Amino acid sequence: MAYFELKVHEQIGKKEFDDLKVSLNDLGYDVEISEHSSSGPYASLDWLIPTGIGLFISKPYFETILKKAAEDHYLLLKEAFKRYLYPKGINPEKNEFKLVTNGGVEKETFFTLHFSIYTKISDSNGDLTLKLMFPKGCSAEYFNKSIEKYSNFVSAYIGSGSEAELADKLVELDSGRRWTKILWLSDRSQEIELVDVVLSSKNKTFISNKIT
Repeated sequence: MAYFELKVHEQIGKKEFDDLKVSLNDLGYDVEISEHSSSGPYASLDWLIPTGIGLFISKPYFETILKKAAEDHYLLLKEAFKRYLYPKGINPEKNEFKLVTNGGVEKETFFTLHFSIYTKISDSNGDLTLKLMFPKGCSAEYFNKSIEKYSNFVSAYIGSGSEAELADKLVELDSGRRWTKILWLSDRSQEIELVDVVLSSKNKTFISNKIT
C-alpha cells in the first residue's frame, strides 16, 4: 500500500507533482498520484468540499513516523514537502481553487480550498475521515509545522492502538456527527484543534476546540 496518495484535479494535472514523486521515492516512500474531476455543484459547508489537491496519508506512515522523527531522512521528507508541495499547494501561481458565487464574485474563506491532507481512522462504527486544512496565505514554516504536529498527533493514537479512542473523541466533540472532521494547527494554542464547521458557519466567525 502506498504511504502517500496525491489526488490532483485534472485542470492542475498530475505531472505538476512528478518532482515530489521522485523525491519521495528516493526517500523510500511509495506514492501514487492520480487525477480527479469535478462531479458537479456541492450543497455543503465550504470546508467539507473536496480541495483541488488532496494528499492522503496512510496508516503505515503514522505507525512508523514517531520512531523516525529524529532521523535525517525525516528531515529530508519535511524539506521535500516544503520544496515541492508548499509552492503548488498554498498560493500557487496558477489554477488555484476558489469558491465563486452565482454572480461571479469570489467567496472569502479562511482556509485555502486548493490543498488539504486526509487520513482515515477506524472505530466500531467504521471509518472516519480527518482533513487537515491550511489558512490561506500561510507561511512555509507554518505549513511544515502543521504537517509535523498533525503527524505526531495522529501517530500518538495509531501507534498506541488507540485510534478508536480518537475517533470517539472527535465525534463527541462534534455533537455526534460522523462527517469529515476538519482539523488545523491553531495559531493560538499551537496544537491541532477541531473546527466546529456548523457554529463557524452560523456565527460567521471561526470556532475551533482543543482535543482533550
